[in-house]
Amino acid sequence: MVILESCPFCGSQHVESSEVDINGWMVECMDCHATGPIGRTKALSVTAWCRRHLKATVDSQSVATAA
Repeated sequence: MVILESCPFCGSQHVESSEVDINGWMVECMDCHATGPIGRTKALSVTAWCRRHLKATVDSQSVATAA
């Protein structure tokens, strides 16, 4: 079971994966409405969201230390 990470933009834990098309799933933050990439399955959309979450965290730390 893959656990949904919090939103990389607003930090909200209120995120959900839902079917958006007959062959597509997407994770969305219910607070700021950020969306992740569309995946062919729920598991793929959650994996893509979590990967994006890790990238956003690394990018924000790089910016903070560069200042």
